Amino acid sequence: MLLTGAAAAGVGFVLWKWGTAAPVIAARWVMNTFNRGNKLSDSTLVDGVVQEIPEVLADMAAGVLGFYPDRDTLALARMGRSEGVDGMEYRMHVLINDWRDLNGRYPSTYPTIESVLTHSKNSRADGHFSTQALGKRFSSSKDPFEGDYALAQKVMADNAAGIDPTNGATKFVDKSGPFYVDGEKTDYAGIVAAWGADGYQPVDNLPGATDNFVIFVKG
Repeated sequence: MLLTGAAAAGVGFVLWKWGTAAPVIAARWVMNTFNRGNKLSDSTLVDGVVQEIPEVLADMAAGVLGFYPDRDTLALARMGRSEGVDGMEYRMHVLINDWRDLNGRYPSTYPTIESVLTHSKNSRADGHFSTQALGKRFSSSKDPFEGDYALAQKVMADNAAGIDPTNGATKFVDKSGPFYVDGEKTDYAGIVAAWGADGYQPVDNLPGATDNFVIFVKG
């Protein structure tokens, strides 16, 4: 495949940044760039908040997909696109696992996967997708693509069938950070120590992801 100048530059950056993991990541980057399909919505981001409500974004996606999307699947796809391509499938499983845990403890606050991404004590962001900094557990500020929705469908089906490559993980990070504990900035070692105190153990070197991506499994 002949790459454009921009694509070649992107692959070059991947090779420089990820070293020995670069071949896998470069292949994923090229596939994601050229095979992700059409964007499902064209939202307006103002100060980190997506202005369109989830229902409007679902209507936009329906016009691209040709059918009305499942709202939780669409939210899962949006989180995956927003959090990053590196380990995207794992990230989606983590969101489902986190929602299942939250729903068991706070069913009225987190009735759906979508609600995990839209609930916030910040009045500007509550009820909307947004950046993670606005009181959210995950970022959901970027519009997903057809390929993201297809992956989210697969993850939803796999997780429901008990197929979970994260083994029930409910947290993930990128080692490159940034990290905050109780409002104070820290490093990766600091977040490992803080979450370790709550019983979470890091798992890295996951197949298909770089060693920058880490999931955390309790126990």
